[in-house]
Amino acid sequence: MLIKINLSEMKQLREKSHYNYNYYAYGNMGLELLQICHEENDTCDYYLISGDSKVLLGSADGCDENEIDFMYKYT
Repeated sequence: MLIKINLSEMKQLREKSHYNYNYYAYGNMGLELLQICHEENDTCDYYLISGDSKVLLGSADGCDENEIDFMYKYT
């Protein structure tokens, strides 16, 4: 199953983001989205973060993609 995420609609949390770890916020729920880019194989993993909890949403082929393979991690 594919899910769509539009990063342009989210606010990048620049104070938390570094190198290939990009944090985003959306809405008023206090949740964050973490995008981890893997340059060596041109993929990205996406996690939903709430407090100390981090849940894998899935992976995308290419970091410019906005479609994520839900609950699937590329290795």
